[in-house]
This record gives sequence, C-alpha cells and structure tokens, in this order.
Amino acid sequence: MYNKKIAAGDQTSGGTSAHLAGANDRAYYNTLAQDNATFDALAKQGVQFVYVARRGKNPIEHNWPDKPRTVAQAKAHRRTGGNVGAMAGRKSDGVIWLDLDERFREFLQQFPQLQQTFIVTRTNAPDRGKLAIRVTDTLPTSTNWRVEGESAPRAELLSNGRQAIIAGIHETGAPILNNGKPIIEMSYADVSAIWRKWTGQELTHPTAARKPTKQAHRPTASPQQGETAIDEPDSLKARVKASWSAYSVFEHFGQIGDIQEESNGDLRILGNGGLIVGDPAGPEHWRWYNHSGGIGGDQFDAWAYCTGHTVGDSAEFPAILSEMANIAGIEATPQPLTLFMRRIDARTGEIFDTPHELPFGDAMKILIAQFSQAHMYQGRTARKCWPCWNVCAYWGALTA
Repeated sequence: MYNKKIAAGDQTSGGTSAHLAGANDRAYYNTLAQDNATFDALAKQGVQFVYVARRGKNPIEHNWPDKPRTVAQAKAHRRTGGNVGAMAGRKSDGVIWLDLDERFREFLQQFPQLQQTFIVTRTNAPDRGKLAIRVTDTLPTSTNWRVEGESAPRAELLSNGRQAIIAGIHETGAPILNNGKPIIEMSYADVSAIWRKWTGQELTHPTAARKPTKQAHRPTASPQQGETAIDEPDSLKARVKASWSAYSVFEHFGQIGDIQEESNGDLRILGNGGLIVGDPAGPEHWRWYNHSGGIGGDQFDAWAYCTGHTVGDSAEFPAILSEMANIAGIEATPQPLTLFMRRIDARTGEIFDTPHELPFGDAMKILIAQFSQAHMYQGRTARKCWPCWNVCAYWGALTA
C-alpha cells in the first residue's frame, strides 16, 4: 500500500519545476508529532531505525548495524531530543539512499521520477538533500562520487552498513524535513543508469570479482595471509581490530549468504567467487581469502576490499581505520605515548635509553611513528638531531 513502482524512464528529459518534490502538495514535517508520523509510515515500508546523537549525524551505539531499532524505540529516542536515522540496505527491506551535497534541485529536475519518492532536506540548505529508493533485485554496494582533489564526496549511495538521517535537528539548528511520500521501487539497472548519468561513473556490481591490487596477498598452494601487527595493546588499531572479525566485516556489507563449513573450520561464503573466512569464534577469526580474485588478508584488508580501497596500501589505512572505528562506535581517545631519548657516553660508548611518557592521542602517535622512521638519528644526542630538532628539543626539555 505504501510502495509505488516507477520505471527509470527517460533519463535525459522532463522536470522543469524549481521546487522540491512535494513542496506544493504537502507540508514538510517539522514537529515531533509529524516526525512520529514519518516513523510510522517508514516502518510500514520495512524501514528500521538507528539512534543518532542530538544535533548530530553519527550513530551513538556500538555496533549499531547489528542493533536495528523499532518504530516505538525511534519515537522514544526522538522524544528525548536525539536524531533518528534509517538503516540502509537489507536491514530496511532493500531501501537505499542517494545523498547529494550539491545541486539537489537540479538532480530532481534531471530525474523527475525521483520527485515521487520520500525526500529529506532542510530549509537552510536547498541544494542538499537525500532520497529513498527500494531496490527490487540486486542491492548495490555503498559508494560515493568525489572530484579529484576534494576530500568531501559530492554524492553518496548509502546501502548495507550505512544509515541516513531522517528526523531531528541539524547541527546548524535547522529542522530535518521530509515530503511524506512513499518510497518508490526501482531495479539495480534503473539506479545504475541514474548514477552513471549524474556522476559519469559505473556502479561496481556486488557480484563482480575484484582484481588483485598492489600489495595484495597472492594465491599459493597453501595461502598464507598476513595479519596486521599490533604494536600497542590499547591503541586505536588494537581496539578496532578486536571489534571486527573478517566475517563481521563481510556481514556488515551484506555479503554473507549461504555458508558451508570447511573441514578445517573455515567458512565458505557461497556465491562470492570462492570467499573463505576464518571461524569468527576461532583464533583465526581475522583471516579471509577470495580465490577468484586472488586476494585476502585480515579485517582491515576485508574492509578495503568491500569499500573499494586498495588492499594493503598503507597510505589508505588511516581512512579505513577511521571508518571502522566510527561504525563500531570507538573513539580515538588520547593515550600515553612512550618515547625514548638516547644518550651515548662519549668516553665509554655506553648507550642509555631513557623513557618519557607523553599524553598524545592516536593520530599524533601515528604521525610521530612515521616521522621517526623517516628521520632516524644515530650516534647523536637528541638536542643535536636534525631535521626533527623541534620535536627532539621537547624531549630535551623533559630531561633537563
């Protein structure tokens, strides 16, 4: 009763109105009672909800993708002042979201059939908005489109493992509004055509085998896959690694289907080109391998594989670590960093390493580790080390 089938139609014509869909025929929601009506309508269409921070956009629960909230819970959370998100992908019966940070009105003019679906916007950002589509066959994977040299994406497709804010107050103080329309249905091909026309990019089909990328683990007679080393047990990397198994990463992105247990305890995920993951309850829960792609690794590599990053690329690792931490609800809390100042006795040649604990957070620890590796000093005191003299001068001040 709430779903309508809208074909992709002519992707190059139609739609001349400068208004957002529904602006003339139905008032946008902006009260608590109307937010509750939104929750009721979306729940009847299979949507499940997410607790989001007050005036924020990030989920507040650890492992929130595994904790879908009911309509009653969404209403209760909104009543306390929190924002509410809608789960995307299979957790909401195939509903995905197209989220644009620019030219939203132009987007609706170019694809007028999308004016008939559920649209979310706010009054102080008329050229930004998001809309819902129920995909009737193959769910696309989450992706984004950005211009080279820009850090923020201009458009995002939110699917499995993602969520979209649908009710509450934006951080700017503007209410989050919607047009109250039912979610339209489209096929994967329809969505792909829209994405191609708007971004000039092709969606990567979820079943397409990925080619091995640089530094990827190659297949052997007995594949040996590397596990990311953990230098400090309380580091952000360690906490993120402890929160994810290879299995949970693939599950998060909706790639877990029928499972066949291998003789060695590994799990074969059928329909994924020979995807093998370690038993999530076993000692090698971190391990995975894809035979058709000739690629594998640990949890971080699995995340890179599922999100289109380069597996094994250290330059992309910080972004992957941040994404995994955010989804798991892990904060990069400041932790002490122990550094050693080396002094060499000029007479005897004896080496003295004095530890100093500095209250740096995870990001600074990564920066200093990289800096130290690039500028190792040998046979000199810290005070005379160059080019990292400023850092070493701080060490010297601690030991003066």
